[in-house]
Amino acid sequence: MNLVKLIRDYLADCSRKSREHTCPACGYIALVYHSDGTAGCALCGVEIFDKDEVAKLRDRGKLAQVGR
Repeated sequence: MNLVKLIRDYLADCSRKSREHTCPACGYIALVYHSDGTAGCALCGVEIFDKDEVAKLRDRGKLAQVGR
């Protein structure tokens, strides 16, 4: 039983991370969050300077975790 729970939690964590780090411009999991509150994509180079928009992107992952 514990192994099943471990696997389920691991997969849920992967799902959360993938939603949190998916770039809104190119759709790849390459979004990097910076310490100053901005975010940027490592692949397409888009930079998001609006801190409210960055907070929404981070919340996508949190909402995925709550929904499981």
